[in-house]
Amino acid sequence: MKKIFTFLAAGLALFSIPSCTLTKDEVSDAGGGLSSKELSLEADTYVITADGISAAYITVKNGSEVVTDGVKFYDANNKPTDLIEDMVFTTTTPGEYTFWASYKTLHTDKITIKAISAQIPSLPGDPAPSSSSFQKRVLITQYTGTGCGWCPIMISVLRAFNDDPEYKDKGVITALHSYNKNDPMYLSTSLNSAMNISGYPAVNFNLIKSSSMTVTKRDPAAELQLYFLPAFDKQYKKQAKAGISVASLIDGNQLVLNIETKAAVSGEYKVAAWLMEDNIQAVQANNGISSEEGFNTHHNAIRAIAGPDFYGYGTKLEKNGKYRQLYVFDLDDTWKREDLHFAVLVSYRESTGYEVTNVINCIPGETYPYEYAE
Repeated sequence: MKKIFTFLAAGLALFSIPSCTLTKDEVSDAGGGLSSKELSLEADTYVITADGISAAYITVKNGSEVVTDGVKFYDANNKPTDLIEDMVFTTTTPGEYTFWASYKTLHTDKITIKAISAQIPSLPGDPAPSSSSFQKRVLITQYTGTGCGWCPIMISVLRAFNDDPEYKDKGVITALHSYNKNDPMYLSTSLNSAMNISGYPAVNFNLIKSSSMTVTKRDPAAELQLYFLPAFDKQYKKQAKAGISVASLIDGNQLVLNIETKAAVSGEYKVAAWLMEDNIQAVQANNGISSEEGFNTHHNAIRAIAGPDFYGYGTKLEKNGKYRQLYVFDLDDTWKREDLHFAVLVSYRESTGYEVTNVINCIPGETYPYEYAE
């Protein structure tokens, strides 16, 4: 896979159906070495057009204080660079540019800005500028793998959910294949441990750790009604604290996303994009779960996550305030473009940490205005 840039319910008991043993390869976060937590480096965007006009505006903070005098910039090879002038980076040469900064005896982590040949796609107009009542959807993340024999139970539950006209438009399903490394959809990520996933199959809602659940019995219909839907409904009833607007285009082997989120309440937000692929053929282990469709065709497999982590970049917003973020996916030649789609998720900082408050599913090349509740 090519390099990607930017990048259940509480109280459920353990059950008699044996879950598959966790096998995963955690990846540590890339950083700038022995950096100081006091000194930070950030850009207002991490994607620009390489036209000499589009620019990323750089901020260096020592604690909460913005500093400029005495700041020095270095490239990925730790050599001084003059590519950032007056705290602005622009270029006419496409590529990835990695920087870190020093100030007195301190230095920052590294950041990477990507300059692309394509123009940034234009966002659609806001159909209701004064409104902040948004259409709500719930992020459903399935933790699975082709070597997990009990995972067809959860696959059946998700199929039934998606076939229910009352529910299918209320959730966005994603599938993280993280169980076995020989799975052709395997993706190494720290999401498993962050969500306390220790056995398979499992799902959780809106990236809420306490919502993670496994299966209770071999009857998918009973599983759906007794456990899955009540846990889903609990999250769906929460307010959509933000809306999402998206414009996208494919330029060569790059998928370029222009994303904007609009706040319904004041607070801290983050925005991320997850790229997925459907119709992937791979033999699925099966401990006797029957299905007319079979389980060897896989959908919603997460191929890449754009951003510094699975929550993405973010900022503080006042009510009706807007935040824009650009992401780029480098498309692997083995991925079928006609089967690609991506989820854009916006998270809100609650007292216990970030939770996804809204999500939409998008087709590459399409444009999506804000969706307001009727």
